[in-house]
Amino acid sequence: MAAVAAWLSRGQLAAARAAAEISADVAQIQVFENIFRDIQEQEQQFYGARNPNPEDKALRDRMFFNTVNYLAFLLDSRILRKAEFIEYYRSAFLYWWTLFEREVPDVDRNDPSKYEEFKRVVSDLRNPPPTFSSL
Repeated sequence: MAAVAAWLSRGQLAAARAAAEISADVAQIQVFENIFRDIQEQEQQFYGARNPNPEDKALRDRMFFNTVNYLAFLLDSRILRKAEFIEYYRSAFLYWWTLFEREVPDVDRNDPSKYEEFKRVVSDLRNPPPTFSSL
């Protein structure tokens, strides 16, 4: 009887682990979608405002690229652990990089302390590290 109970407990534990993994995946997807939605809304401001004054433009750019940087931070630090997120949104990160190069002043763009994670994610996308299979 004890063996059956232990076997059932082991099965229940495996089911609980599987449910927890699914729950964690759902939570990651939700966080990712919320941030991505914020980015899309802010991106609309790039095209919605015609000739904003310099102060409004600087604020808009900082808010947008800080949000992109936050997403990159979550991915780079593995808080969002799914590598598929980066791969799926590869073209979006590269597009945001073209906006970054075009819109952000050189002094901010070249400052290593600003937008560190975004720069690192884009660098990794452009120059992926070698894999064992490619050696």
